Amino acid sequence: MLRGAIRLPIALLPTDFQFQPVDTREVADRLAESVAVGPGGRLPDLGGPQAHTLGEMAKVWMAARGLSKRVVRLPLPGKFAAALRRGALLCPDGERGAITWAEWVEETCVRRGGAVLNLRSTKDMKNTKE
Repeated sequence: MLRGAIRLPIALLPTDFQFQPVDTREVADRLAESVAVGPGGRLPDLGGPQAHTLGEMAKVWMAARGLSKRVVRLPLPGKFAAALRRGALLCPDGERGAITWAEWVEETCVRRGGAVLNLRSTKDMKNTKE
């Protein structure tokens, strides 16, 4: 979503949508642990350690890439958009991962000579060649 938004001179985003991003490694670890334990019913929800608006997330993501685009709120109508604004995807009573959005962005994106290197993609490519 963020990559597509930065293709324009300004970043048009529903900045008031709320998310609680969780690192995929933490999700995978939890899933593996649950499979090892065996059936036990529904697992508690899992979310990242902090909730953010999409606008906040976009600013952190763009800063890590050295981008300085203006983020403009794109108002979206409808029940689903209203639910995202209210925080329907948040898990206030669920379990929390430890890696914050800012930490994930810092870890996965590095600027080198104006180019952005996605460290996860590089690691994945190395692992597939071995």
